[in-house]
Amino acid sequence: MSPPSVTPPRVLELRIHGIKNTPPAEMLEVPVADLVSDHADDLGGFWTSRTPTAPPEVRREAYSWGALARSGGGALAMIGQLFVHIGWFLVLPFGLANLAYWTRRIPEQTDPHDWHGGPGSAYLRWFALGMTLLYVVAIATVALDVIGVQCYRAVGVCSQLPEIFDSLAGLPRAGRLGVLAMAPLAIILLLWIISHRARMRFEPSIDQLAEAMGADPGGPVLSSKLFWSKARVKQGTERLHVAAAAFTLAALLAWDHLFVPVEVCRSAATFVSAACLGPAGPLATLPLSTLGLVISLAGLVVVIVLTGPGSPGFCASARRRWSLGLLVASITTFCGIVAVTVLDDPGRDRIRSPFVGLVEVPVGLVGILLVLAIGALGWRRGVAPRVTATLTVIAIAVPATRYLLDPVWDFGARYPQVFVAAAGVAVFAQLVAVWLAPRFSGTHTRTVGWRGSGPGVVMMLSLGIAMIFSTMLVGGVSKWLSQPALAERYRGGGVGPTPPDTIELPGVYADFAFWIILAVGVAAVVLGIVIARQFSGFPLLTTPVVHGTPGNLFDTPQYDGARPAVVRYPVPPPPRTLSTRRMSALLQRGEPVLGLLAMLFGLALALTAAPEVTDAMSMIVNAVAPAAALGIIAAAAAAALAAIAANALTTKERPLGLLWDLICFLPRAGHPFAPPCYSERVVPEIDARIRAWLAPRGEVVTPEISRRSVVLSAHSLGAVLAVSSLFALRNDPTIASERLGLVTYGC
Repeated sequence: MSPPSVTPPRVLELRIHGIKNTPPAEMLEVPVADLVSDHADDLGGFWTSRTPTAPPEVRREAYSWGALARSGGGALAMIGQLFVHIGWFLVLPFGLANLAYWTRRIPEQTDPHDWHGGPGSAYLRWFALGMTLLYVVAIATVALDVIGVQCYRAVGVCSQLPEIFDSLAGLPRAGRLGVLAMAPLAIILLLWIISHRARMRFEPSIDQLAEAMGADPGGPVLSSKLFWSKARVKQGTERLHVAAAAFTLAALLAWDHLFVPVEVCRSAATFVSAACLGPAGPLATLPLSTLGLVISLAGLVVVIVLTGPGSPGFCASARRRWSLGLLVASITTFCGIVAVTVLDDPGRDRIRSPFVGLVEVPVGLVGILLVLAIGALGWRRGVAPRVTATLTVIAIAVPATRYLLDPVWDFGARYPQVFVAAAGVAVFAQLVAVWLAPRFSGTHTRTVGWRGSGPGVVMMLSLGIAMIFSTMLVGGVSKWLSQPALAERYRGGGVGPTPPDTIELPGVYADFAFWIILAVGVAAVVLGIVIARQFSGFPLLTTPVVHGTPGNLFDTPQYDGARPAVVRYPVPPPPRTLSTRRMSALLQRGEPVLGLLAMLFGLALALTAAPEVTDAMSMIVNAVAPAAALGIIAAAAAAALAAIAANALTTKERPLGLLWDLICFLPRAGHPFAPPCYSERVVPEIDARIRAWLAPRGEVVTPEISRRSVVLSAHSLGAVLAVSSLFALRNDPTIASERLGLVTYGC
């Protein structure tokens, strides 16, 4: 008797987990011992079971992708797991800047060969470059001002530093700063390596997907092959960011070397004078440093020009051609300035002034980035680009005008608040334009996140978090070095009196520490009120037992307009259902809470960028900021470092793993150092699996194959990946949509 024929499966059921990161065995409902890898590795892939539980006509597979978004050190273990995890923590603002790129209105792609970023893309790329420089300046503040100047300005030492720093005591001030300036550049290179390695790993998969996709007639962005190929940040942009960091450090070193000996040149208010810029000034007496400064500033301008454009054109193609040359030129210039400073006159070591340039530069950067973020609030609300550009230029240029006019008109020196107020008027006009734009442009924003202000909100969050990290770094190191001396050492050896036990925190970070603590405090109070109201009537914040009778009214997930519909149920929903709905309702408050947080960040940043306001409140700020604010910031920095260290010792996952799941789906198009995009591997693999099942290459399409179908069963964020995979198949005429099914849950 012949054995019964086995019917080959005709339905591929592909299960995709969400942010819960459900293991493959749990998705397939089988023991772990029954799992079989089907093109899977340590990071993700497809899994099947030796003892299938699905019906005979169904082949059930599980796709795991969680480790792609959360994996940590990997090949960088040689650097140290802790340093890699700190690097992941620091690139979080870069990931938010990349997210802001995709919150804009992306235009329909009409050019089959190049990606058009649309309005706002240039502004956002400049914003991303400014974020990189904000980190460079913060790290330089620690290396050059806190350690390089303040730890060597007296006979004693910051004894918490390793003894290797004693060897720098024999160098003059400029030479010591040149050596220490290598640290910020090395950290930027580390961030580049961390973000670059995964992009190189995922690129082959995304290139294969773009080749497999059919013709692109236009339509939704997710169905465009340009979204999965040309939209990504190229290596040229990465090089430009590193070049900008090197040029900035070289300019800072040259600036300090030139102008620190002349007291009037140490302040922006008195810099424009004959003593600083005249023929007998430092620019003429130190020609090598002057040449290095000119080259650095010119190179930085070229990098800024090339970074901005996000659409095809001269600058985009020049970015690809010139990025390597600019990178080499920046490193060469930096090394040249370091050599000049190391060979400096030892007599300059008597100068105890703070590092020149690291007072005004952070304030200026914060102000420029804040103005760009405020301008982005109107990108989706119908504000004309020319209006945004005009008001942005006014808000940035007006505060600097008072310094340029000082030699011929001392009004700015006597009344600097007037120029700050004028910039504030331009910012206020921008906010008014954002508020009124939908009424005049006809733009509908009711159903759009943050009423269409998403790009600005996300950029504000990105800038605020980056500034918090910078303040934690500078404040934490300053507080650590301000502790009582651990040893009685002199720089260069010997024993003597204990060193000074205080380190002066640079003004911009002290001001921000004060204002951000107030902002976070207000946000915490508002969030507490929201939670209390959401759980009002629920003892101990739990869901009570439901006592109801047939005919009671219960909210259902059917929504009509702004309110949930009310439908009569014969019996009350179970407590678990009510608990889940209540938690979901609480999470829905996340959007306005984040909007409020972004607004408070913006206020704190605005007050930081306007030190005249802080000076007017000096009695309050000076009484609180140096003590309480610095202590809180230092404690937060220590707690963050301890949490990162604990995570690095116990797991290889990145810190804040859930957040990486959410922000790493989108391709890198805003910031080149943003965390890698796991969808660049996930979507091509799901796409290839669907194609292999429905239209296998090299096989004759038999009646059995033509009757095959695919059902994607996706939970939570897995639904986003599933939908993206279906859109990637949208323009393929060989795969009929009737053969594709989608089931989502927990969304």
